[in-house]
Amino acid sequence: MKSVLKRITRSSAFPAFVLMVAVYVANTFLVKGFTGGAALLSFINLAAPLVCLTIALSVVVIGGGFDVSLGAIVCVVNVTYVTFVDKGVPVFTAALAGIGLAMAVGLLNGVMVGFFRLNPLLTTFATTSVASGLALCIMPTPSGVGNADFIRFYSSGNILGIPTSVWFILVPLIIWFVIRMTPFGVWIYAVGKDEKKAYFSGIPSNLVHFTTYLYAAFCTAIGAIALSGNIGGGNPTVGLSLSMNAVAAVVIGGVALTGGGGNPIGAMFGAMFMYLITYTVYGAKINAYYQGLSTAIIMLAGVLLMSLIKKYKPVIRLPLRKAGDKHEE
Repeated sequence: MKSVLKRITRSSAFPAFVLMVAVYVANTFLVKGFTGGAALLSFINLAAPLVCLTIALSVVVIGGGFDVSLGAIVCVVNVTYVTFVDKGVPVFTAALAGIGLAMAVGLLNGVMVGFFRLNPLLTTFATTSVASGLALCIMPTPSGVGNADFIRFYSSGNILGIPTSVWFILVPLIIWFVIRMTPFGVWIYAVGKDEKKAYFSGIPSNLVHFTTYLYAAFCTAIGAIALSGNIGGGNPTVGLSLSMNAVAAVVIGGVALTGGGGNPIGAMFGAMFMYLITYTVYGAKINAYYQGLSTAIIMLAGVLLMSLIKKYKPVIRLPLRKAGDKHEE
């Protein structure tokens, strides 16, 4: 039991989990009506898009890459999905069309970074312009109403007794867990830690980068569909702010921006912490003019705290069981 607790407390995700729980508990006192199943479901519904983006970005970063195009991918998926739905196309088909465009952007990122060895930051800046420009071509101004049945299904429906929005988070995580259990999961960490050594060890680093960008695009598309269920319409700029929020969440979640460290679970906790902050600022009744600044300051404090924790690597030391002590279950 103690060995399990030691592994948990030493995990890179543990500090982010503690931070998230602390803010959640604080919100139960600060925000009226925050407790209860309905409030928790509402929180998950709203947080799911950012969680999906953060999981997506964390895998790219673990593999030694970077991606600032995810917010723009959200925009193009959202407007594509809503445009098709408004024309009478079935929800599933419209979602596939949006996912297809997202995968095309991810494919472009993967080829440019993985096979042409271009700088990931500059490459994804360029594809951000491509995706956001395409979104504006499809829908120049916010419009559309989406599918009412899907909006209800997303906000209050369930699959096998599990809320729909939770499934939107579970899908990227399940795919990651499957990858992590294969040699490819080890390759991602190896390439992120030291790409040159990984290459000389026979690991196809170009394929690793290519795959992580495809994975990120797919997970981002899932998040974009979730966001469409939240806002109920199309907006060509709706996701642009999510890219930087995802970066902050990844750092708070304990993922090393230098690559090769951390895991998407911690990134997920970081994203939830980020979203909980908005409730905290609202519950503290901070003047509307200063809410954005207050949120940014708290986020910055969270990033700084996680950086200090990572630097000094504090470990919760559990007392060792002495010989003759009774076994504890």
